[in-house]
Amino acid sequence: MSAALTAAYQRQLKATRNAVGDAVAHQWRSLGTYNEADVPRFVGKVAPIIEAGQSRAVALTSAYIARKTNSPIAGLSLSSLPPIRNGVLPDVVYRRPFVGVWSALGDDDYDGDYEAATNIGMEMAKSSSLMDVALTVMAAYVGFAAVSTGIVAWRRVADPGCCDYCSGIDGAYTGPNEPQPLHNRCGCTADPVTHETKSANPTYLTPGESHEDVTIQEHGELGPVITKKGDHFAGPSEIPAGDE
Repeated sequence: MSAALTAAYQRQLKATRNAVGDAVAHQWRSLGTYNEADVPRFVGKVAPIIEAGQSRAVALTSAYIARKTNSPIAGLSLSSLPPIRNGVLPDVVYRRPFVGVWSALGDDDYDGDYEAATNIGMEMAKSSSLMDVALTVMAAYVGFAAVSTGIVAWRRVADPGCCDYCSGIDGAYTGPNEPQPLHNRCGCTADPVTHETKSANPTYLTPGESHEDVTIQEHGELGPVITKKGDHFAGPSEIPAGDE
């Protein structure tokens, strides 16, 4: 039952992310133009879509954790969770796809290919929306631990068909108030750990530490992220002022 429950939970989260991503892509294609003046119009259209997906992700996670812990469903709402992206507003996040279009149009490799440039922007917007839903799930775990006295950690559960990096850290722990690290388009989840179910010597996913081919890095906006061991990680402090 437990494995089937987890599989169903991950499928529903994936369906939620995909529905949000597809709706955001549709809104992007319907814009027609991609100028600075179009940014607030796009943000106004996609913000409610993303918020609906985030709220559904919280509801799914609430029901799942209640089943896993055999406890009542916690009455958490999106507004009660720790802010995702460290409080960076949608106006900032969803302006970036437009910057992607403008940069591509000025890139010799694209030679002014308008369709290719706008497709780059669409994929950026879609990817950001998928991340927003995934980050909300991680924030929900932290929120649940804050109202539960029994959760002492979170155990990572790899999504079926996950990347090799996620496969290598499957089963690793984070503290009860620490979100699981993610990467772009990640679908992994976490299970609550109690004193009774805690392993004797668990591996913890601590930013700055490496596990096999994976290094966990702290991103100023996204929180803990999964990177390839040995790769240079450009944190926010290394991005020149004014860059997007």
